[in-house]
This record gives sequence, C-alpha cells and structure tokens, in this order.
Amino acid sequence: MKHPLRALLLFVLSLCLILIGLPALSQPQPQPLLVDKSSEISVAATSTSLLEQGQHFYQQGQYENAIATWQTALDTPTIHASEQAAIWAYLALAYQKTGQWEAGERAITNSLASLDRLPQNSERARLMAQTLNAQGQLAFTQGRTETALQAWQQTTQIYQDLDYQPGITGSLINQSRALETIGHYRRACQSLLNAINLTEQSCDFSHSDTAPNKIIQAFEQESDNTLKILGLRSLGNVMRLTGQLPEAQQLLKQSVTLANSQEKPHQKLLSLLSLGKTEQALYEQAAYRYSQTSLPRDEAALKTHAENALAHYINTQEIAQALVKEHPDLFSQTVIQQFTLLVNLHLGQFSQGLFPQLRLQLQTQLLTVKRLPSLAPNRTNLYTQINLAKSYIALQKSPETTIRPSATEIFDLLSQVQQQAVAINDTDAQSYALGTLGGLYEQSAKQPHSDAKLLQQAQILTTKALELAQSTDHIAYQWQWQLGRIYAAQQSTDQAINYYQAAADSLQTLRQDLVAIESGAQFSFRDTVEPLYRELVALRLNQTKASIPSQDNLLQAIKDIDALQLTELENFLSCNLTQTIALSEPQVDTSTAIIYPIILSDQVAVIVRLPQSDELQFHSVSIPKTEVGQILTQLRQQTENRYRSTIFLERSGQVYDWLIRPFETVLTQQQIHTLVFVSDGALRNVPMAVLYNGERFLIEDYSIALSPGLQLPASKPLSQIQLDAIAFGLSDIRPDFEPHKGFAPLTNVETELAAIKTQVPSRQFLNQDFTTPNLQTLGDSDRSPVVHLATHGQFSSDPNETFLLAWDQRITLNDFGQILQNQTTSDTTNIELLILSACKTASGDNRATLGLAGVAIQAGARSTIASLWFVDDQSTAALMTRLYEILGNPTKQLTRAEVLRQAQLDLLHTPGYQGPFYWAPYVLVGNWS
Repeated sequence: MKHPLRALLLFVLSLCLILIGLPALSQPQPQPLLVDKSSEISVAATSTSLLEQGQHFYQQGQYENAIATWQTALDTPTIHASEQAAIWAYLALAYQKTGQWEAGERAITNSLASLDRLPQNSERARLMAQTLNAQGQLAFTQGRTETALQAWQQTTQIYQDLDYQPGITGSLINQSRALETIGHYRRACQSLLNAINLTEQSCDFSHSDTAPNKIIQAFEQESDNTLKILGLRSLGNVMRLTGQLPEAQQLLKQSVTLANSQEKPHQKLLSLLSLGKTEQALYEQAAYRYSQTSLPRDEAALKTHAENALAHYINTQEIAQALVKEHPDLFSQTVIQQFTLLVNLHLGQFSQGLFPQLRLQLQTQLLTVKRLPSLAPNRTNLYTQINLAKSYIALQKSPETTIRPSATEIFDLLSQVQQQAVAINDTDAQSYALGTLGGLYEQSAKQPHSDAKLLQQAQILTTKALELAQSTDHIAYQWQWQLGRIYAAQQSTDQAINYYQAAADSLQTLRQDLVAIESGAQFSFRDTVEPLYRELVALRLNQTKASIPSQDNLLQAIKDIDALQLTELENFLSCNLTQTIALSEPQVDTSTAIIYPIILSDQVAVIVRLPQSDELQFHSVSIPKTEVGQILTQLRQQTENRYRSTIFLERSGQVYDWLIRPFETVLTQQQIHTLVFVSDGALRNVPMAVLYNGERFLIEDYSIALSPGLQLPASKPLSQIQLDAIAFGLSDIRPDFEPHKGFAPLTNVETELAAIKTQVPSRQFLNQDFTTPNLQTLGDSDRSPVVHLATHGQFSSDPNETFLLAWDQRITLNDFGQILQNQTTSDTTNIELLILSACKTASGDNRATLGLAGVAIQAGARSTIASLWFVDDQSTAALMTRLYEILGNPTKQLTRAEVLRQAQLDLLHTPGYQGPFYWAPYVLVGNWS
C-alpha cells in the first residue's frame, strides 16, 4: 500500500461513521441502515482533517456544514482518486439526509467514476463496498427497495471475498431491512441469522425456548456494540412482524439494555420504539383473547401491554427531544406513534373502562400532533404521515367519538405526502398515499345523501394506486380489494368479483412466501383475510337476482371458503399442510354428502355436494350474522346441560331448519348415510349430532364427520388395517405441581384403558409413565395405527393455549409438534385414528376447534375423535368401551364415522346419559371412511 499512515487514518474515520435512520411506523417498514466501517483508503493530512471536520458536523446533524467541508476536501490539489471516491460516497449520504436526491445520485456516479481510475486490489474493493453501501442507502430512503437490495447484495459479496466479518455482518443486516420492507420476512430473518453465523437455526422460534437466548449469545460474540444493538433490534422487528411476540420482546429488551449500557441514546430510542410496537401488538392479541374469553387474566394482560407500550413511547419522546438538533424528525415521529396507539385504545372495545384518562390523553396528543413542524421528504417520514392519516380516518369512521380531524385536513395531508413521494420518486409511498386517499373518498361516499361522484373519485385514485403497486403484492391486494368494494357499491358485480379474486390471488402469493413462519405478520387474518373472502363469497352468491346462484358461482364459493379455512389453519399452525386429496375426487364414497354452511353478514348460505350428481344444491336463510351468533352461542351452552331443555330443542331445531331440512328429500332419495360438514365460524363449536327435526336427532339418522376444508390427508379404510393401539392415560393429578393446578383427577381413566386392552392389542402408559419421552414413541417407526390419549386438554385459537396434560408437563400444540418431529410419512406409520378423551374447547372461543384440528395435524392423524367439552369421565369410559368393542370386531367393517355413531347412540339410549351433555360432545374430524 502506498500510503499506510493515511490509510490507517481513514480506516479509523470509517469505523466511526455509522449512519442510522428511523423505522417507519407501520408496514412497509424501512429500518435503520448500517454504513460499512472498513475502508482503508490512503488520504493526505489536509484531506483527513477536513474529513474529520465533516464527520463531526454530520454526527451533530449539521449536514449542510458537512457537505461544505467535504466539498472543500475535494478541492485539495493533491487529492488522490481513492480519496475522491470516499468523499463522494460520504457526500451522497449527506445529500440523502437533506433530501437532495439528484445531488446524491451525482455523488454516487462521481464516486464510481473515481473508482474506475484505480487498479483492481483489496483497497479498491473495500472502497467499492463503501460506495455501493451508500448507493443502497440512498435508494432505500427513496423507496427503491429492490435497487437497494441489489447494492447491498453486491456489498456482501465483496466483504465475503475480502473475508471481512464486520462488513459481512453489517451488509447482511442491511439486506434484511430491504427484504423486510418488501414482505419477505423469512428471507430477512435468515439473512440476520447468517450475519451471526447461525445458518442452521430455524426462523420459527416458537418451537424452542432456547432460540432467543442462543441468538443473544451469538450476538455477544460480535465485537462492535452498534452491530449488536442493530442486529438484535432487526431480528426483534422480524419476530414481531411474524407474530412471534414473546421472542421479539426478549430480543428487543436486550437491544435496549445494551444501547443503554453503551450510552447510545439514538440507538436506545430506536430499540424502545420497536419494543413499544411489540407491546402494542401484544395488547391487540390480548384484547382479542379477552373478547373471546372474558377472563380476568386476559383483561389484566391487555391493560399491562397497553400501559407498557405507552410508557415506551413516552420514553422515546423524551429521548427524541434531547436529540432534536442531530435528528430533527425523531420527535415528530415518536409523537405520531404514541397518537396511533391512543387512537387504537380509544376505538378499542374494552379500553374506555380500563383507561379513564384516555379521552383527555387523546385530545392532548392530537393538539400536539397538529403543532408538529413539517417533516423532511424521505420514506420514513412519508409512511409516518400516511399512518397519521390512517389514524385520522379511523377516528372519522367511529360514530362514538367527537375527536376527529376534518376530511379537508386528511385530504391535505395525503395530498402533501403524494407530492413528496413524487418528488423523491418513491412509487410505493405514492401508491399508499393515493390508495389511502381513495379509501377516504370511499368512506365519504357511504354517508347519507353523499354525492355519487365521490365513488368515481375513489375509483380513479385507487386505480392509480394499483397501477403503481402492480409488482408489489403486499400493497396491491389492498387496492384490489378496495376497487372490489367500490365496484360492488356501484353495482358492477362482475368487475367487483374480478378485483376481489385478484386480491385473493395476491394474498395467496404472499402466503406462499410467508407461511413457513407466518402467524399474523404481513396481514391480520381476522381483519383482512377473512372479511375479504367472505365479501367475495357474498358477491358470488348474490351476483344475480335469481334465488339460486349459478353452478359456477356455487363451485367458486366453495373454493373461496376452502381457501379461507386452509389459510386460517396454516396461519394458526405456521406451516404448510401435508399431502392432501380433494373431496371432489372419486375417493368420496357414494353414500356421503358434503355440506358447506357459510355464515355471511346477512344470511346463512348452505351448499350441498351429493355423490351421484354434478349439480350443487343451495339454500339460504336471511338472518343477520349477530343473530346467528346469539343462537349458536345459546345452543352450545344448552348442549352442555345434563338434561334436555326446551330452549335446547328450540335452538337445535332452528339450526336443523337452516342446514338440513331444505335437503331432506334429496338426501333420502340418494340414500345418504354420512354427512360431512365443512363448518364455518361459530358452527364449528356446535356438534352437528344435536340438530333436531322435532322427533329425532341428526345422529339417529346419519353418521357425521367434520372436515377443516375441501382437502384431507389420504387414508385407508379401517377394514384394511391391522388394528392395535398405544394408549396414554392420566388419572392422578400431582399436588403442588404448577402444570397440574386447576385440574381434578380422572378416576375412570384406568377403567377406560383397561377396556381398550380387552378389545384391541395395546401398549399402555399410565400416570408416571405418561411422559413426553414416552410420548415420543409416537414418532418411532413402529407407531400404532390407533393412538388414545385419556387426559385433560384444551383446544384453543391460541396455539399456546392448546395443550394436553402429561405427568411431567403441560404439552402445548407447538411442543406436541416438536415431540413428534421424528414421524415419517410412510403409510405403515401414520396414525389412522387419534382419540382424545377428557379434552374440551376453550370457553367462549369461537375458533377453538382450530386447536383440535391443529393437534390432529401435528400428530399426523388421518382421523381424530375428540370431545368439545369436558364430560363426566364415567360416561366417557362407557362410550370408549363401546367404541373399542366395535373397533375390535372385524366382522362389522364399519367406517370411522359409523363406529363413533354407534357408540354415541348406545350412550343416548342408556338411562341417565340421555342428555346432550353426555353423548353430544364427541366429534370426528378428518377422514370418515
């Protein structure tokens, strides 16, 4: 090297130059950017002095002074080409900070031109990495994320060739920011794990208690503290966005602690902001759980998380106030973030009673927001303002609040954002601004006596937004859906359906990319996926004024509901489902009818597929969704009574009239013996066996099975299987053992297991032998086709609240999947029938049967028999004894569904057990043959 001293000096300068941006406040979310710190560039003493001065100005937020100083350095007569390349790269970053985008681009061009005059060696390579890094940051701040990603990928390759680990780590972190912004969370996570050499670590942390600790330990090996803070925060953000909130919380807390110990207030602010968002997400999760359960613990959790989020946001504002000179936009961004939380709390179903000062806090924060200075035009600030506009619109939607900005204020704000986005050529921000403005017009058009031109303007703006987002699915689906709603409001049903279908297709593409770790990340299932599909189905079923939709629309409606349920299951399980076969294929026997009840906003629609007809049957009942929910809730409550009440018979008769009575004749004509329900919504928590025609229950006329969707794992008929069982039972409860607290002994479990042994060959594990290591035998190659678990358990829409009770622990759904990870897909080792006795669905949880289906899928079970509520274990023992008597009789050759039906009928006709409480809760999920 020609100038070793000057190279060392510039190397030190480069190590000190760390440029950081602020994360946007919602999706898509650009993150802080790391500038490389590795260039060893020879530089004259005068240039070095000027570079140091420029660096000082830059760190103080005096960007114009930094630019002037570095420009002076360029005029040094003896300046070398390598020095020019470095200074131009620094200038590009300073121009980016001041919004001088064209000057920044010219600076990058000049830096690359200087590099062209240098010989190919390691010095030039390091300098090229620095320039590409600056180019990536400039592009990223303007919203050109793909360009930024390409630049950072090249940067990583250069550092890998140089074997320079800090550069590799920093550039991989930058890559993860870009990947996160365009919705590729799995790749973003893997990039971060690669940065700390955890290439074998899965990005799904939910199955491992040690994963966050392992990652923290890996980051501890990094010598640069800023890289540690950035990396922990980045991975914490990815975990938050993929719904792994406890793991995100752990990583972000560590990032805050490290930033605090290193006295890095800017880094601490950014990590606190991310931690606040995580607490806000935990609040929203707890609020949903509380709406389902009404449990005091969930109420306490939502209050705690909301208070934590608020405290973090207030803390960030205090830090931002102290950093206002260096980072003038930070305070505005943190104020707006707190405002969005207060809006969410204000509009929340339960928040008013929990936060008595909330209204006053919101009014005060709104005044503060309105006094904020204008924000500089960059991507972070554009999204900050778009989120502010969305909060304003949410306040406008609420009829219960008088705290709302005017439509004019929102219009002016979004128009300004759109103009700024055009100025920096950020097409994604332009799309968001125009689409959000289109949504404002759509909302205004719903007001009484509104002008029809409002919908036309909404259509124009949303179409423009979609044109700008065509290549970006996570943006495009929003405007496709919005256009669907707009065309539906204009009575253009065909066009509306086309746009709804396009939105569903875009979501499908997103799901394919995200499903490996997704549990609520890029889009909220409850708020986005479900209403989109239901609105699409409603359009198909109501497309014409004819009372019966076309066969094509009925078939498409079935496919839409199937896609909805499949997405819900995969969202719940965070995985792709295994090999399946469609129910419409020839495997469906000639005596089985498939029934698809669909709950829509104003009707219950029922579609029936018969085995000997290509024509789908259809019937609908006009009834508001809220009334449907009330009737189903009452029916579920009444089925848990030990005696048949009048209201139970009335409600079960009503549901029979919705689902079965319109098809009685055709079911009889085609000699149907089995009904398979692809149930929807709250219907999944009601056992179809109790439907009552005024004389008989449905179970007295038909075998019944439930399917989570159109597709099921392939299976063999029971008559072709050599039956033997492996049975686990828990009759005793360990005193003072935390996992067993709240559960009573199951005194008849031993009787239940003894009865199994008398009917089919079986291996049994009771009490102290019912442990997780022994349960892992289910994953061995000699697995039995029938697996019986007689223990307390719960099915819930929360995977962490779905569990089975073993002697040594409470086995959650994720634990269950982990325990069975050695299972194979060989036909000889599949669980053909999984039987879960003494379990129940979570109280008040309309999606609780997701947990039941989840356990079945995690076990690899072809069919599952379980109970929807906890039943007296004496009657359970009686039913299971009869069930295994039938299973063990090779001459009967009955289907799975018929085996369960016969056992239930025996109980139904046994004195003392005739109430629905005893025989109704047992359901068969999966294959019925």
